[in-house]
Amino acid sequence: MSENTFYNLLKKSAEKYPDDTAILYDTHAITYSELFKDSCKKAVHFKHFDKKRIALIGPASYRWVVNFFGAVIAGKDVVLLDSFLADAERRILLDKVRPDYILSSTMQYILADSNAEIIQNVHDEENCSDAEAASDAGIQAVPDTSVPEGNILFFTSGTSELAKAVVLTSENLNFSTSLVSTRIHCDSSDRVLSILPLNHVFGLVYSLLWPLSCGACVCISRGIKHIGFDTIYYLPSILPVVPAMLEGFIHLNALNEGLKTIVIGESHCPSHIINELEDDGYTIYSVYGLTAASGGIAVSSKDTGHELVPYDDINVYVASDGEIFIKSRGIMNGYDNDDEETAKVLTDGYLHSGDLGHMTDDGHLIITGSKKNILALPNGEKINCLEVEEFFNSNSSVNETALGLLHGASTIWISTKDDNFKNEQAQRIVNAYNKSKCVSRHINHFVIVRTPLPRDASGQLDRWALADMCSSSVNE
Repeated sequence: MSENTFYNLLKKSAEKYPDDTAILYDTHAITYSELFKDSCKKAVHFKHFDKKRIALIGPASYRWVVNFFGAVIAGKDVVLLDSFLADAERRILLDKVRPDYILSSTMQYILADSNAEIIQNVHDEENCSDAEAASDAGIQAVPDTSVPEGNILFFTSGTSELAKAVVLTSENLNFSTSLVSTRIHCDSSDRVLSILPLNHVFGLVYSLLWPLSCGACVCISRGIKHIGFDTIYYLPSILPVVPAMLEGFIHLNALNEGLKTIVIGESHCPSHIINELEDDGYTIYSVYGLTAASGGIAVSSKDTGHELVPYDDINVYVASDGEIFIKSRGIMNGYDNDDEETAKVLTDGYLHSGDLGHMTDDGHLIITGSKKNILALPNGEKINCLEVEEFFNSNSSVNETALGLLHGASTIWISTKDDNFKNEQAQRIVNAYNKSKCVSRHINHFVIVRTPLPRDASGQLDRWALADMCSSSVNE
């Protein structure tokens, strides 16, 4: 069994920083020793259930963290789902991975079966003799570490049939975590604000696993009502964030005293924002990662001229068509129960990133575009453009559509020759699409054009040129 496990990560931190605060959730402070003990107790609890796969649904909290670690340590596969997904979208994703059990914040993280029916009489540790006996005797509950840890499943971009479940291991994620420490400083004196969704690799690695591996205090956001002021409440020294959140903090003047380091991921951050923050004394890092690579590929900073430099132990090469390929110990095992799709993106251990770019002579990685038809939003969400465009193209008045960004917001460009197709008709289609989607994936604007949409030399839609077509009115 690998030594690079979540069990060993928690055990080593508990031995090195036993009485330091590992998790701070509002006023509830949990030490590293307590986190290790609670995670082990939860693992012993889960071993009493014979089936393998657990869906974990809920916002970040201490109970979420303990259930996550406990389930993986117990050898269960854990499917991470966005708690804000619309019910229809969630059902589609659950049907793809077919979990045996569900743990949800709406059911107080009491174990339920795949139909969300609470499993009676065995739902807490007091009914599990091993954990109970150990607790009564004041002995640390010890999980069976000879059992391999479970896999962690993350969903890729797309909100229905196009989404695929990436299968990662604790070894993959710990490898990525170790890379971060080689470029970005964090130690036991730091407070790291965990405000990102933990069902995304960027949030899980940079705002939970990495700080826990360094002995830092992870400050878990108190929820969406307080999200704009958690910096002032917790006074973090390190802030992992997506561009939209960062702009919100700046707008609210909520970058706290004592904040030193800002780590930006999931989407491109405008250079003027980075420059202004550095002028104010902050150290800014921008990271490039993919779910299928456990999030760890490259990082940029002022020292690199804000050009990405691959982490050590990451093998990157660029194919003749400009596509970036990655090989490392963080690469996924594959897509869950989908060998055909896995074979399309994994070749001899190399991951087809779907991103386009080139390497400079001094080893910097320059991203120039994408061949995946995936749109990365400033809020960290990723949308499959083809899925959205197919919906809009089904309207008989629409010739073609293209999804892109305009002023940082998701915008659909609608090309039509129908003179009777006006804003009212376009808004109805947008409303119909948004009705079944969670708010973070809504289409915010539309642009109606009476000419064909721009295409590149190969005849593909040129999404980078869409913003130049905005002489027409932009509507919300």
